[in-house]
Amino acid sequence: MDIRKQQRAVVDALEDVKAQDIAVYNTEGLTGLFDRVVIATATSNRQTRALAQSVQDKAKELGIIVIAVEG
Repeated sequence: MDIRKQQRAVVDALEDVKAQDIAVYNTEGLTGLFDRVVIATATSNRQTRALAQSVQDKAKELGIIVIAVEG
C-alpha cells in the first residue's frame, strides 16, 4: 500500500475518535526505521486508548501489520 494511503488511513482513524492537534512528520531522510511519525493529542486517558485502538483497527482492516504499540 502506498505510504500516502497509509498516512491518510491513520489520520482518518484519529479523526474518527476526535483526536486533536494531529501532526504528521516526514522522516524518510532521517531514519531507515520509519517513513512517517504521527502525533496527536487527546483529552483523557480513555480517549488516548480509543485513539490507539482506532488506528490498530483501521490498520488491520487494510491489511497493514502492526508490529508494536507504545504508551
